[in-house]
Amino acid sequence: MIQKVSVILLEDHLLVRQGLRSMLESSGEVEVVGEAGSAEEGLELLRELVCDVVLLDLNLPGRSGLWCTSQIGELHPGLPVLILSMHTQRSIVGDAVKAGARGFVAKSAHSDELMAGVRALAAGGSYFDARAAGAVLAMARGEETTESGLSPREDQVLRLVCQGLSNHLIAEQMNLSVSSIKIHLRALFSHFGVSDRTSLVTAFEARARLLPTRLPEHG
Repeated sequence: MIQKVSVILLEDHLLVRQGLRSMLESSGEVEVVGEAGSAEEGLELLRELVCDVVLLDLNLPGRSGLWCTSQIGELHPGLPVLILSMHTQRSIVGDAVKAGARGFVAKSAHSDELMAGVRALAAGGSYFDARAAGAVLAMARGEETTESGLSPREDQVLRLVCQGLSNHLIAEQMNLSVSSIKIHLRALFSHFGVSDRTSLVTAFEARARLLPTRLPEHG
């Protein structure tokens, strides 16, 4: 008989938590041994229960998921934390990694990705879905990011896309190859969760209306 991966689930929305539990346990590979709706309750659970992986939402009431992640690292060294979040900006993923998270999956990801993350962390590895992986690579390369969570070049490409410039014109203005511009565009599509230029502009404009941040002006 295959031993199941034991998981403690921290998510403040009861319906979401129930859905996650059902999805994880229906795989036949996972047993949710405890669940809680706040960071404080989660840490209390960890005093009583043993698990292989902690799956937690960053947006918890009271103390944040980032605080909880760092506390788990201090109180239970080696216990892997898998972050589940609707926000995948580079700055947020970076903060989660710095707090000690070993994995990060967007709430919009397919259930297969969440299961892959649970398996990877239980086996002693790490897992970052496609949207979060770019942030981890940027950190590894020592790349700077702006307030928006994008690299300065991605910011500039996004500004020029919003101005309606083609890939060729953007490449000429930035003195880069067209293939480099396409790489930056793919990163932008992933960051905003879109698949084309029109949706990218729409998503950025919608975010700009909600957040007090703007793209920096270049040259």
